[in-house]
Parts: sequence; C-alpha cells; structure tokens
Amino acid sequence: ASDSKKTSTEKAKDLTEKTKELYEGNVVKYLIVPKDVEIPAGLDKDMIVIQLPVEKAYVASEDALKLLDEQLDAAESIKAVGMEQKDCQIEKIAKAMEDKKISFDGAFDDLDYKALVKDEIDFAILPSEFLPGNAKDEEADETADTKAEDQKDDKDDKTTDEKADEDKTTEELLKEENERLSDTAERLATLTIPMLVDRSADEKTDLAKAEWLKVYGV
Repeated sequence: ASDSKKTSTEKAKDLTEKTKELYEGNVVKYLIVPKDVEIPAGLDKDMIVIQLPVEKAYVASEDALKLLDEQLDAAESIKAVGMEQKDCQIEKIAKAMEDKKISFDGAFDDLDYKALVKDEIDFAILPSEFLPGNAKDEEADETADTKAEDQKDDKDDKTTDEKADEDKTTEELLKEENERLSDTAERLATLTIPMLVDRSADEKTDLAKAEWLKVYGV
C-alpha cells in the first residue's frame, strides 16, 4: 500500500520498525530539533530525532550521570535513573531519589516501561554494557595472576567438546544481547522515547571522554 493509503496506526508501526533498524545499525545518526521547530518530512526515517528541550531524561549510565551532574549541572533534567538509591554513588542524585524527585525506572537490562510512561520520559541514556558483546566482566575484581592461573587450569582440563560448549554459550549470550537491543529499541520507539548509548567509559583518553561533554551540552 502507498503511504497515502496507510492508516495512522500502520504508519506508526512502519516508523517504529524503521527506528528499530536505525538503532541496530553500526552508525546511528541523530537530529537535534530546537523547541517549536517542525521536523522536516521524512527525516525521522533516516535518523533518530531528539526534540528539545529534554526535560525528563532516564539515565542508566553512571558515567553520563556524573557528566550531567558534576560538569553540566543538569541534574534538573533527570527524572529517572537505572539504579536504586542505595547503589547510586552520586550524592545529589541519591538525595533527589530520597526526596522522590528522581525515581528508579528499572535497570538498563530490565526497563520498567510503565514507569517510563508514567514519568513522561522524553529521552533515555543507556550504558555501553547495553551493546551486544560489551558487557562488563563479572570477575573484573580478580587479580590478573589468579585469572591467568584459573584460565591455564581450565584450558588443561577442558575436552574438545567442553570447549565447543563454551563457545556455543558465548554465541548464545551474544544472541540474547542482540535480541535485547532489538526488543528495547522497538519498545522505546513505540513509546517515541529516543535513546542514546553512552560510550564515554570506552574512550581511551581524557580528551576523548571530554568530547562527551559537547554531546550532552547540545
């Protein structure tokens, strides 16, 4: 059917599917639209549209929270976060949660979509662990020597079949993470909540990390 013959529901569904595909691409383009400015027709099919002002953001990245609070003094734009009050290391944010000014709307891998709607969230910032294959190592606190010794022992003890099973498990985990990305992107697109994955923690230099200040400044 041509676009002119499609119902508003069909058009919304098509846009949601297209938005999900944009998030799944290797490069995601964003269009920042100033207040009271109309979005040019068709551009929302080629890039993620962020309508200014962002007033009620959900932030699940601790690095992004620090930048927004400490560097940009933009905590008033945060309505919800992805960690509980007891786990929040940023004093001002934790105090705002205690005062019920900021709520916990689920972790990045277990979003509470009803809460996002209730809080009228208009922008979501997720941590880099959200991306497939980018999860933090649960054993990161172990010493390098201990890990190396364990890996050596495991390598000596594992049979070919066990190694194959381990590889399969890794593939299955990556598949699950890809499915999570796809599902989250589709749900947020349906709710018309644009999302951004904060990758400041993945930068190798302080100068590169500082570039994210420009991103959030905009």
